[in-house]
Amino acid sequence: MLFTLLLACASSDDTAVADDTVDTATTDSATDSGTATFPEVPDGFTLQLAGARTDALVFDTPTCSLNGTSLRTFWRNGGGQHVFVLIAEIMGQYGGPGVYDATRGVRLKLQEEAGGTLAYFAADPAQGDTVRVDVTAGDAYRAAGTATVGGMRGTEGAITFAPANWPIWCVTEPPP
Repeated sequence: MLFTLLLACASSDDTAVADDTVDTATTDSATDSGTATFPEVPDGFTLQLAGARTDALVFDTPTCSLNGTSLRTFWRNGGGQHVFVLIAEIMGQYGGPGVYDATRGVRLKLQEEAGGTLAYFAADPAQGDTVRVDVTAGDAYRAAGTATVGGMRGTEGAITFAPANWPIWCVTEPPP
């Protein structure tokens, strides 16, 4: 399946940060036929980490894979200021719009790729970390919504995020 890399290009007023949440509402554009619309790619955002790490990480480049019952979304920094990737996954149970949690295959992770210290953090519901993905729009080739995490644990200890949620956005192309 050919995957499309899309850069964050929505207008700066589409995403606002307030009270530890990200507003992922976007302006929809109508299709030529007047059928359902899909949100534009969301703006980038900054996550402030607290706990074992206190970094302010900017994420501005979303990528993804959507493969039948598995959805994987990734946010990276396109400017090279850091090598962290923020990951939201629904593994084996994705079925379109709806609310997903740990019992429905959700995994949320933050990991440093090559070029960093290889720090790794993941939400662990068995230790009380909450995970949730709300898919508000989607079909077999697209998904949009919000991932929310109550904290993560990893190689350097426990961390929390402000805001505690971030947009998920995925557009892939159907096979030829």
